[in-house]
Amino acid sequence: MILQVTVEGSAVEFRRLNSFEWAVLTMLKTFPGDTPSLVETSTQLAIGDPAFLSAALDNLRLIGAVKAKSDEIGQKDLKDFELTELGLKVLGEDGWENGNAEPFSESIPLEWPSLRIHQHRHREQQRQQKQSPPQIDEVQTKLAKETVEAWLNPNDSSPCWRVKDYFVTNVEA
Repeated sequence: MILQVTVEGSAVEFRRLNSFEWAVLTMLKTFPGDTPSLVETSTQLAIGDPAFLSAALDNLRLIGAVKAKSDEIGQKDLKDFELTELGLKVLGEDGWENGNAEPFSESIPLEWPSLRIHQHRHREQQRQQKQSPPQIDEVQTKLAKETVEAWLNPNDSSPCWRVKDYFVTNVEA
């Protein structure tokens, strides 16, 4: 049976790490006491121009994922920085939350009882026998946050969203 499940909640935009940011965080985590310079890292990773890693380092510094080891002015090299707790979290989660949570309300077609996202086909729904849909509480209990995030995050260039909370408000067969 195909259900049309209305889900409401809040989600925050999630900014995924790019490859250069990942490389900077990984180098700082892997070599905390003796981190190579930007030039050395660029050479070892066959990146070529260290400007890409330098830009990534600046982005990570701005969000607080890395911090300078000392208060000297003009620190720009990788070996002058260290990971923060936020940096470890960002590396572990492959990105960071960007902004405040925003409300959402989505109607999601789901297969019952698996609750997999269904690619909506009108004819298929018309041929199905009319059955009573499950109770809202039953769907709420079985509906995983990952399923809601998969619906909110289609595989295109739109922003990525991380669900903070959600609840089922309606279920129709």
